[in-house]
Amino acid sequence: MKTLKSALLGTKSLIDTNQEVLLVQLKEILKAHRELIINRLMSDLPTYLNYKFNVKADKKMIELVKDRLLDLKKSNTDLDTYNSIVQQVLNRSVTHLTNEPFYTEIDEYLSPYVKTTQLKFVKLNFSKFELPWTTCLILLNTNPVKHCTHSSKKRYT
Repeated sequence: MKTLKSALLGTKSLIDTNQEVLLVQLKEILKAHRELIINRLMSDLPTYLNYKFNVKADKKMIELVKDRLLDLKKSNTDLDTYNSIVQQVLNRSVTHLTNEPFYTEIDEYLSPYVKTTQLKFVKLNFSKFELPWTTCLILLNTNPVKHCTHSSKKRYT
């Protein structure tokens, strides 16, 4: 008999007479634990996205991320993702389940959706700014006399 302790699920006992049966039980427990974490995240998703990805999410992004979280919640757990937990369960009689591997999986799963929708390209136009001729030289990487329009260049030419 193996024991798995979870702050979200409590103490769970696993039958370890057969490794295949043990792993099936473990997958079910990992899925249930992940579902609880996802439910908690969805209750205050904008705060989590701001904290984790430094993003102020609009309604469209929140809906997209919720959909992705629901997809992840419904999917089967991949034991390769939780290999460290699997090894602990196989080698110990008592294993304490932490939230870190679940958040790692969730963050990796969400990052393509959060980051790509936040990319914005801005065209910089320096012609509206009056820059000192040394700055013009650096920006243009060229001769300031030919290309810079700043009035201070007259003092140096």
